[in-house]
Amino acid sequence: MDWALPAGFVAFRHAVRLDFCSAYHHASANEGLSESAKADTRQALAAVLGTFAQKVLSPMNIDHQYITITDPEDHKWYAEDSRGFNAWGITEDFEFFFVMDDEEEVENESPILPAQMAAYDFHFENQDRIKGIILDKFIEEYEDLIDFEGGNREELPDSISTREEMAKLLDFSCIWVKKAKGDSGHNLVGYSFESPIDEEHGHGLTLDGDKIVSFGHEEEAW
Repeated sequence: MDWALPAGFVAFRHAVRLDFCSAYHHASANEGLSESAKADTRQALAAVLGTFAQKVLSPMNIDHQYITITDPEDHKWYAEDSRGFNAWGITEDFEFFFVMDDEEEVENESPILPAQMAAYDFHFENQDRIKGIILDKFIEEYEDLIDFEGGNREELPDSISTREEMAKLLDFSCIWVKKAKGDSGHNLVGYSFESPIDEEHGHGLTLDGDKIVSFGHEEEAW
């Protein structure tokens, strides 16, 4: 499995390595330095390059056959799964986010945690069952949702009793894979939706594994 890196990032990584290598060889050839000074300089450069490569040059070096990491945005990494997310009607190129703690982490190319990848894989592999859990939650909350002032009450049915009916009112937007862990040990995963039930605020929820731990407006997914 292979994570693809943006072309610009690959070029940046290559250029930085060349610059470090050039400095390394210049230190070796510099006639103005003693042999011990040359050795110390080479050792210092090698240490810097090693640290830089580990923390910055290869933050996305996590293997995955189907997922591509693209541009960072705010406090999250933008990702795309070529398999789609079929439970919600997306047959290819499903777009979602890996969420970091803050924008600075993304600016510094902080790595996506393997546990975040594992959480996403869990939701992908169990997407039909988890979709059922989510729809059941919306059915449970439906009457309260349509009574909320942001709801479009006149155009909505008075009650909903089946997952199929509920699914017709939800436009699945995105998944947000978070760094935080829930009580189960899984990283938390948020789902966001648009819906005529509440066109202004949307809907969001967060799951710990297959258990819903928060439910509300769209920001609950973040």
